[in-house]
Amino acid sequence: MRSLHLTVSISLYFILSYLYLNAFGLDWLEWYGRFLPASHFFYPLALDHAKAYYPNLIAMLFGTNYSFRWGTGINDNGLPFVYFLLTKIFSLEINEVSIVYISYLFNSCVYLGAFRFLDKIFTEIFGFKIHPALFFLNPAVIYYSQMMNKEPISLFLVLGSFYYFCKKRWVWMGICILILSIVRIHYGCLLMLCFLGGFHVKKAQAVAFIYVILFLVVQTFIFRDQDYLFVDSQINLGFTSVVYSLNKEAGIGNLIFAIPKVIQYFFDNVKVGFEFYNTGKLNLYYLKELPFAILFLWFIPVMLKILFNYNVFLNRKNGDTLLFITTFVFIIVLSPIVHSRYLFPIHYILLGYFFSYKCSYKVDREETFS
Repeated sequence: MRSLHLTVSISLYFILSYLYLNAFGLDWLEWYGRFLPASHFFYPLALDHAKAYYPNLIAMLFGTNYSFRWGTGINDNGLPFVYFLLTKIFSLEINEVSIVYISYLFNSCVYLGAFRFLDKIFTEIFGFKIHPALFFLNPAVIYYSQMMNKEPISLFLVLGSFYYFCKKRWVWMGICILILSIVRIHYGCLLMLCFLGGFHVKKAQAVAFIYVILFLVVQTFIFRDQDYLFVDSQINLGFTSVVYSLNKEAGIGNLIFAIPKVIQYFFDNVKVGFEFYNTGKLNLYYLKELPFAILFLWFIPVMLKILFNYNVFLNRKNGDTLLFITTFVFIIVLSPIVHSRYLFPIHYILLGYFFSYKCSYKVDREETFS
Protein backbone atom coordinates (compact mmCIF):
# COMPACT_ATOMS: atom_id res chain seq x y z
CA MET A 1 0.00 0.00 0.00
CA ARG A 2 2.86 2.37 0.84
CA SER A 3 4.47 1.89 -2.57
CA LEU A 4 1.09 2.42 -4.25
CA HIS A 5 0.59 5.74 -2.43
CA LEU A 6 4.10 6.81 -3.41
CA THR A 7 3.59 5.88 -7.08
CA VAL A 8 0.22 7.65 -7.27
CA SER A 9 1.56 10.78 -5.52
CA ILE A 10 4.61 11.03 -7.78
CA SER A 11 2.47 10.44 -10.88
CA LEU A 12 0.03 13.18 -9.85
CA TYR A 13 2.96 15.49 -9.14
CA PHE A 14 4.34 15.04 -12.65
CA ILE A 15 0.91 15.48 -14.23
CA LEU A 16 0.08 18.66 -12.29
CA SER A 17 3.53 20.21 -12.51
CA TYR A 18 3.77 19.51 -16.25
CA LEU A 19 0.35 21.09 -16.81
CA TYR A 20 1.58 24.07 -14.78
CA LEU A 21 4.69 24.25 -16.97
CA ASN A 22 2.59 24.36 -20.13
CA ALA A 23 0.20 26.91 -18.65
CA PHE A 24 2.85 29.32 -17.33
CA GLY A 25 6.45 28.14 -17.65
CA LEU A 26 6.74 28.33 -21.43
CA ASP A 27 5.58 31.96 -21.29
CA TRP A 28 8.14 33.03 -18.70
CA LEU A 29 9.49 35.88 -20.83
CA GLU A 30 6.02 37.40 -21.08
CA TRP A 31 5.51 37.15 -17.31
CA TYR A 32 8.82 38.94 -16.80
CA GLY A 33 8.01 41.58 -19.42
CA ARG A 34 6.65 45.04 -18.84
CA PHE A 35 3.20 44.16 -20.16
CA LEU A 36 1.88 41.03 -18.47
CA PRO A 37 -0.28 38.49 -20.31
CA ALA A 38 -4.04 38.84 -19.98
CA SER A 39 -4.74 36.37 -17.19
CA HIS A 40 -6.67 35.76 -14.00
CA PHE A 41 -3.36 35.17 -12.16
CA PHE A 42 -0.46 37.11 -10.63
CA TYR A 43 3.13 35.86 -10.19
CA PRO A 44 2.79 32.26 -11.39
CA LEU A 45 6.59 31.82 -11.59
CA ALA A 46 9.69 32.46 -9.48
CA LEU A 47 11.12 35.19 -11.68
CA ASP A 48 14.56 35.36 -10.06
CA HIS A 49 15.17 32.97 -12.96
CA ALA A 50 14.73 35.84 -15.41
CA LYS A 51 16.33 38.56 -13.28
CA ALA A 52 19.59 36.82 -12.43
CA TYR A 53 20.00 33.08 -12.86
CA TYR A 54 19.31 32.56 -16.56
CA PRO A 55 21.26 35.67 -17.67
CA ASN A 56 24.21 34.60 -15.52
CA LEU A 57 24.08 31.07 -16.92
CA ILE A 58 24.14 32.46 -20.47
CA ALA A 59 27.05 34.70 -19.51
CA MET A 60 28.96 31.71 -18.09
CA LEU A 61 28.34 29.64 -21.21
CA PHE A 62 29.06 32.30 -23.80
CA GLY A 63 31.25 34.74 -21.90
CA THR A 64 29.11 37.82 -22.53
CA ASN A 65 29.13 40.59 -19.89
CA TYR A 66 30.08 38.14 -17.16
CA SER A 67 31.53 39.41 -13.90
CA PHE A 68 32.00 37.76 -10.52
CA ARG A 69 31.92 39.62 -7.22
CA TRP A 70 32.11 38.15 -3.73
CA GLY A 71 28.52 38.59 -2.56
CA THR A 72 26.77 38.67 -5.90
CA GLY A 73 29.02 35.90 -7.13
CA ILE A 74 27.93 33.45 -4.46
CA ASN A 75 24.27 34.40 -4.20
CA ASP A 76 23.51 35.03 -7.87
CA ASN A 77 25.98 32.71 -9.58
CA GLY A 78 26.00 29.61 -7.37
CA LEU A 79 22.84 28.13 -8.86
CA PRO A 80 23.75 29.05 -12.47
CA PHE A 81 27.10 27.34 -11.86
CA VAL A 82 25.25 24.11 -10.98
CA TYR A 83 23.36 24.37 -14.28
CA PHE A 84 26.61 25.24 -16.06
CA LEU A 85 28.07 21.94 -14.84
CA LEU A 86 24.94 20.07 -15.95
CA THR A 87 25.14 21.53 -19.45
CA LYS A 88 28.79 20.53 -19.76
CA ILE A 89 28.38 17.03 -18.31
CA PHE A 90 25.30 16.13 -20.37
CA SER A 91 26.08 18.31 -23.43
CA LEU A 92 22.79 20.19 -23.09
CA GLU A 93 21.68 22.93 -25.43
CA ILE A 94 20.54 26.01 -23.54
CA ASN A 95 17.99 28.46 -24.88
CA GLU A 96 14.84 30.21 -23.70
CA VAL A 97 12.71 27.10 -24.26
CA SER A 98 15.06 24.28 -23.31
CA ILE A 99 15.90 25.88 -19.96
CA VAL A 100 12.24 25.54 -18.96
CA TYR A 101 12.33 21.76 -19.42
CA ILE A 102 15.88 21.32 -18.07
CA SER A 103 15.12 23.22 -14.86
CA TYR A 104 11.82 21.34 -14.46
CA LEU A 105 13.55 17.95 -14.74
CA PHE A 106 16.39 19.03 -12.46
CA ASN A 107 14.00 20.35 -9.79
CA SER A 108 11.87 17.20 -10.01
CA CYS A 109 14.89 14.91 -9.57
CA VAL A 110 16.00 17.00 -6.59
CA TYR A 111 12.51 16.63 -5.09
CA LEU A 112 12.75 12.84 -5.32
CA GLY A 113 15.96 12.99 -3.28
CA ALA A 114 14.39 15.46 -0.85
CA PHE A 115 11.45 13.15 -0.22
CA ARG A 116 13.80 10.25 0.48
CA PHE A 117 15.40 12.32 3.25
CA LEU A 118 11.99 13.50 4.45
CA ASP A 119 10.64 9.97 4.67
CA LYS A 120 13.67 8.87 6.73
CA ILE A 121 13.34 11.96 8.96
CA PHE A 122 9.69 11.32 9.79
CA THR A 123 10.17 7.57 10.26
CA GLU A 124 13.46 7.53 12.18
CA ILE A 125 13.37 10.86 14.05
CA PHE A 126 9.74 11.85 14.52
CA GLY A 127 8.47 8.28 14.85
CA PHE A 128 5.67 8.26 12.27
CA LYS A 129 5.31 8.14 8.51
CA ILE A 130 4.45 11.02 6.20
CA HIS A 131 2.02 10.40 3.36
CA PRO A 132 3.79 11.07 0.02
CA ALA A 133 0.88 13.25 -1.15
CA LEU A 134 1.66 15.77 1.61
CA PHE A 135 4.95 16.39 -0.15
CA PHE A 136 4.38 15.85 -3.85
CA LEU A 137 0.99 17.59 -3.98
CA ASN A 138 2.08 20.55 -1.87
CA PRO A 139 1.30 23.70 -3.93
CA ALA A 140 4.68 25.20 -2.93
CA VAL A 141 6.51 22.11 -4.22
CA ILE A 142 4.67 22.31 -7.54
CA TYR A 143 5.26 26.07 -7.76
CA TYR A 144 9.01 25.76 -7.20
CA SER A 145 9.29 22.88 -9.68
CA GLN A 146 9.30 25.54 -12.40
CA MET A 147 12.28 27.51 -13.66
CA MET A 148 15.74 27.99 -12.13
CA ASN A 149 15.25 28.71 -8.45
CA LYS A 150 17.06 27.88 -5.21
CA GLU A 151 14.18 26.41 -3.25
CA PRO A 152 14.23 22.74 -4.43
CA ILE A 153 17.98 22.27 -3.96
CA SER A 154 17.85 24.22 -0.66
CA LEU A 155 15.06 21.93 0.56
CA PHE A 156 17.04 18.81 -0.42
CA LEU A 157 20.28 19.91 1.24
CA VAL A 158 18.65 21.36 4.38
CA LEU A 159 16.74 18.10 4.91
CA GLY A 160 19.98 16.19 4.32
CA SER A 161 21.87 18.41 6.78
CA PHE A 162 19.13 17.98 9.37
CA TYR A 163 19.02 14.19 8.99
CA TYR A 164 22.79 13.81 9.33
CA PHE A 165 22.82 16.26 12.26
CA CYS A 166 20.29 14.17 14.17
CA LYS A 167 22.26 11.01 13.32
CA LYS A 168 25.57 12.63 14.42
CA ARG A 169 27.15 11.98 11.03
CA TRP A 170 29.20 15.15 10.92
CA VAL A 171 31.15 14.53 7.71
CA TRP A 172 28.04 13.98 5.60
CA MET A 173 26.34 16.94 7.25
CA GLY A 174 29.36 19.10 6.45
CA ILE A 175 29.30 18.03 2.80
CA CYS A 176 25.61 18.96 2.52
CA ILE A 177 26.24 22.35 4.11
CA LEU A 178 29.25 23.17 1.93
CA ILE A 179 27.23 22.47 -1.23
CA LEU A 180 24.30 24.39 0.25
CA SER A 181 26.48 27.44 0.91
CA ILE A 182 27.25 27.66 -2.82
CA VAL A 183 23.54 28.19 -3.42
CA ARG A 184 22.95 30.54 -0.45
CA ILE A 185 26.09 31.70 1.29
CA HIS A 186 24.35 32.31 4.65
CA TYR A 187 23.62 28.60 5.03
CA GLY A 188 27.32 27.91 5.42
CA CYS A 189 26.88 29.07 9.02
CA LEU A 190 25.13 25.75 9.73
CA LEU A 191 28.66 24.33 9.96
CA MET A 192 28.65 25.65 13.53
CA LEU A 193 26.30 22.79 14.41
CA CYS A 194 28.91 20.30 13.17
CA PHE A 195 31.51 21.96 15.38
CA LEU A 196 29.29 22.16 18.47
CA GLY A 197 27.92 18.65 17.99
CA GLY A 198 31.38 17.19 17.51
CA PHE A 199 32.51 18.72 20.81
CA HIS A 200 29.32 17.68 22.64
CA VAL A 201 28.44 21.22 23.71
CA LYS A 202 25.25 21.43 25.80
CA LYS A 203 22.26 22.59 23.78
CA ALA A 204 21.45 25.68 25.87
CA GLN A 205 25.07 26.82 25.65
CA ALA A 206 25.05 26.07 21.92
CA VAL A 207 22.07 28.37 21.34
CA ALA A 208 23.76 31.24 23.22
CA PHE A 209 27.03 30.64 21.37
CA ILE A 210 25.31 30.55 17.97
CA TYR A 211 23.38 33.75 18.71
CA VAL A 212 26.49 35.70 19.68
CA ILE A 213 28.68 34.33 16.88
CA LEU A 214 26.06 34.96 14.17
CA PHE A 215 24.99 38.44 15.18
CA LEU A 216 28.32 39.82 16.38
CA VAL A 217 31.15 38.06 14.56
CA VAL A 218 29.53 36.89 11.30
CA GLN A 219 27.27 39.93 10.95
CA THR A 220 30.03 42.42 11.75
CA PHE A 221 32.89 41.02 9.70
CA ILE A 222 31.17 39.22 6.80
CA PHE A 223 27.65 40.51 6.16
CA ARG A 224 27.90 44.00 7.65
CA ASP A 225 27.87 45.85 4.32
CA GLN A 226 25.28 44.02 2.24
CA ASP A 227 25.08 46.43 -0.69
CA TYR A 228 26.61 43.71 -2.82
CA LEU A 229 23.90 41.21 -1.87
CA PHE A 230 20.75 43.28 -2.25
CA VAL A 231 19.54 46.26 -4.26
CA ASP A 232 18.26 49.47 -2.66
CA SER A 233 14.62 48.68 -3.42
CA GLN A 234 14.91 45.59 -1.21
CA ILE A 235 16.59 47.16 1.82
CA ASN A 236 15.21 50.70 1.98
CA LEU A 237 11.78 49.69 3.26
CA GLY A 238 10.41 50.24 6.80
CA PHE A 239 11.76 48.00 9.55
CA THR A 240 14.21 46.40 7.11
CA SER A 241 15.91 49.74 6.48
CA VAL A 242 16.36 50.32 10.24
CA VAL A 243 18.02 46.92 10.72
CA TYR A 244 20.14 47.38 7.61
CA SER A 245 21.33 50.84 8.71
CA LEU A 246 22.33 49.59 12.16
CA ASN A 247 24.15 46.64 10.58
CA LYS A 248 26.05 48.91 8.23
CA GLU A 249 26.93 51.58 10.81
CA ALA A 250 27.64 49.46 13.89
CA GLY A 251 27.07 45.79 13.01
CA ILE A 252 24.41 45.42 15.72
CA GLY A 253 21.12 45.57 13.78
CA ASN A 254 20.39 41.86 13.88
CA LEU A 255 21.86 41.47 17.37
CA ILE A 256 19.19 43.84 18.70
CA PHE A 257 16.32 42.97 16.39
CA ALA A 258 16.87 39.24 15.78
CA ILE A 259 13.80 38.10 17.76
CA PRO A 260 11.41 40.69 16.21
CA LYS A 261 12.70 39.66 12.77
CA VAL A 262 12.04 35.99 13.54
CA ILE A 263 8.46 36.88 14.45
CA GLN A 264 8.22 38.98 11.28
CA TYR A 265 9.35 36.02 9.15
CA PHE A 266 6.62 33.75 10.47
CA PHE A 267 4.03 36.52 10.37
CA ASP A 268 4.91 37.21 6.73
CA ASN A 269 4.68 33.52 5.87
CA VAL A 270 1.17 33.32 7.37
CA LYS A 271 0.02 36.74 6.11
CA VAL A 272 0.80 36.12 2.44
CA GLY A 273 -1.07 32.82 2.59
CA PHE A 274 -4.31 34.75 3.10
CA GLU A 275 -3.62 37.58 0.64
CA PHE A 276 -3.81 35.48 -2.50
CA TYR A 277 -6.85 37.23 -4.03
CA ASN A 278 -6.50 40.83 -5.12
CA THR A 279 -8.23 43.01 -7.73
CA GLY A 280 -10.07 40.05 -9.19
CA LYS A 281 -6.92 37.95 -9.69
CA LEU A 282 -5.24 35.05 -7.89
CA ASN A 283 -1.69 35.64 -6.70
CA LEU A 284 -0.22 32.15 -7.14
CA TYR A 285 2.96 33.07 -5.28
CA TYR A 286 0.87 33.81 -2.19
CA LEU A 287 -1.65 31.01 -2.72
CA LYS A 288 1.07 28.34 -2.48
CA GLU A 289 1.66 29.40 1.15
CA LEU A 290 -1.96 28.83 2.23
CA PRO A 291 -1.62 25.17 3.41
CA PHE A 292 1.40 26.00 5.59
CA ALA A 293 -0.31 29.14 6.92
CA ILE A 294 -3.38 27.14 8.02
CA LEU A 295 -1.29 24.41 9.68
CA PHE A 296 0.96 26.96 11.36
CA LEU A 297 -2.05 28.78 12.85
CA TRP A 298 -3.37 25.44 14.10
CA PHE A 299 -0.06 24.81 15.87
CA ILE A 300 0.25 28.24 17.51
CA PRO A 301 -0.72 26.91 21.00
CA VAL A 302 1.95 24.21 20.66
CA MET A 303 4.53 26.72 19.46
CA LEU A 304 3.81 29.10 22.35
CA LYS A 305 4.14 26.30 24.90
CA ILE A 306 7.51 25.34 23.40
CA LEU A 307 8.72 28.95 23.38
CA PHE A 308 7.70 29.58 27.00
CA ASN A 309 9.42 26.35 28.07
CA TYR A 310 12.23 26.53 25.54
CA ASN A 311 15.06 25.23 27.72
CA VAL A 312 12.93 22.30 28.91
CA PHE A 313 12.06 21.22 25.37
CA LEU A 314 15.64 21.78 24.23
CA ASN A 315 16.74 18.99 26.57
CA ARG A 316 13.87 16.61 25.84
CA LYS A 317 13.39 14.08 23.06
CA ASN A 318 13.91 15.75 19.67
CA GLY A 319 15.84 18.58 21.32
CA ASP A 320 18.26 18.32 18.39
CA THR A 321 15.37 19.27 16.12
CA LEU A 322 14.64 22.39 18.14
CA LEU A 323 18.33 23.34 18.12
CA PHE A 324 18.51 22.92 14.33
CA ILE A 325 15.32 24.95 13.77
CA THR A 326 16.60 27.71 16.05
CA THR A 327 19.95 27.88 14.27
CA PHE A 328 18.37 27.87 10.81
CA VAL A 329 15.95 30.67 11.70
CA PHE A 330 18.77 32.76 13.19
CA ILE A 331 20.79 32.23 10.01
CA ILE A 332 18.07 33.46 7.66
CA VAL A 333 17.70 36.51 9.92
CA LEU A 334 21.21 37.48 8.75
CA SER A 335 19.54 38.62 5.54
CA PRO A 336 18.36 42.24 5.84
CA ILE A 337 15.15 41.48 3.94
CA VAL A 338 12.24 39.41 5.22
CA HIS A 339 10.86 36.95 2.69
CA SER A 340 8.53 34.02 3.31
CA ARG A 341 10.34 31.72 0.88
CA TYR A 342 13.41 31.56 3.13
CA LEU A 343 11.40 29.42 5.58
CA PHE A 344 10.39 26.92 2.88
CA PRO A 345 13.32 24.50 3.50
CA ILE A 346 12.24 23.92 7.11
CA HIS A 347 8.45 23.86 6.69
CA TYR A 348 8.35 20.07 6.98
CA ILE A 349 10.83 19.97 9.87
CA LEU A 350 8.71 22.49 11.78
CA LEU A 351 5.45 20.66 11.13
CA GLY A 352 7.03 17.28 11.91
CA TYR A 353 8.33 18.61 15.22
CA PHE A 354 4.92 20.05 16.16
CA PHE A 355 3.12 16.84 15.16
CA SER A 356 5.57 14.72 17.16
CA TYR A 357 4.92 16.92 20.20
CA LYS A 358 1.14 16.49 19.88
CA CYS A 359 1.56 12.73 19.46
CA SER A 360 3.81 12.43 22.54
CA TYR A 361 1.45 14.67 24.55
CA LYS A 362 -1.50 12.46 23.61
CA VAL A 363 0.40 9.32 24.64
CA ASP A 364 1.39 10.92 27.98
CA ARG A 365 -2.25 11.83 28.71
CA GLU A 366 -3.46 8.31 27.85
CA GLU A 367 -0.82 6.77 30.14
CA THR A 368 -1.73 9.21 32.93
CA PHE A 369 -5.46 8.40 32.85
CA SER A 370 -5.15 4.67 32.10
